[in-house]
Amino acid sequence: MLFRSVAKPVAPVMSDANKAEAKSDAKPDSKPADDPAAALKAYESALGLFKAGKYKEAAAAFDKFTKTYPDNDQAPAAQFWLGNSYYAVGDCKQVISSQQKLLAKWPKNGRAPDAMANIANCQAELGQKAESQKTLKDLVAKYPDSKAAGAAKQQLKK
Repeated sequence: MLFRSVAKPVAPVMSDANKAEAKSDAKPDSKPADDPAAALKAYESALGLFKAGKYKEAAAAFDKFTKTYPDNDQAPAAQFWLGNSYYAVGDCKQVISSQQKLLAKWPKNGRAPDAMANIANCQAELGQKAESQKTLKDLVAKYPDSKAAGAAKQQLKK
């Protein structure tokens, strides 16, 4: 997985008079979602929790990320890893829900085929064999050249 490097902005040197003026001009409604460096830090922190095996904490961090930074470039990846975090703690209903959100908002994302495969796996684990088979068929139809589609074809043969 590649991470883009984001340079931290350097604050201009300000006199005390300029600092007071800047504070009065500050917008009280500026959102953390406008800070790409903070977003990247939050994403990498959540991913670090996942890699450390702290799946419950990772799920909470990815969930917070998707709500705080819904339009960030890392949002589709965060949504995907949110689903994987839920899978790691055995919560297939949440896996299905989170991966469906990824598919609804970012159907052309490179992780979409894997999200569909995750949904199919959880449907099967929940005893929803017909739904799982349909999801696998839809995966092959929508993303025929993906690795996930190749695996789905093998599963459909069983």
